[in-house]
Amino acid sequence: MKRANPMSAWKPIARRFAAAFLVLGLCGCENNAAEAETAISGDSRLVIFNQSGSDARVLFDHEYIGRIRPLESRSWQVPAGRHAVSIGGNAQDMDFRPGLTLTVTFQLKTACGRPPSAPAAG
Repeated sequence: MKRANPMSAWKPIARRFAAAFLVLGLCGCENNAAEAETAISGDSRLVIFNQSGSDARVLFDHEYIGRIRPLESRSWQVPAGRHAVSIGGNAQDMDFRPGLTLTVTFQLKTACGRPPSAPAAG
């Protein structure tokens, strides 16, 4: 008489879990859910060029307004006046004037203050 394999009862369950993980992986479902961007508008313009090697998260007056991929730029219409702008965790107060564009280039620097690609002074 043939004995039943005790592991054979787990095979259908294991297949279901494997299928669920595959579907989640194909959908791009992960713990890093997309953060909702706060809508912003105004009579000034902010342009940011991201020259770093990683995504840069942008906050305007402590509100998330978007993310900029490496080597890309993005622009926003913003209200005139003095506002806190944070790019990739680096915050600074900036003055915006009606009808004008403020352009910022974001670039990572080494501990000695030079961009990673800059040659050392000899």
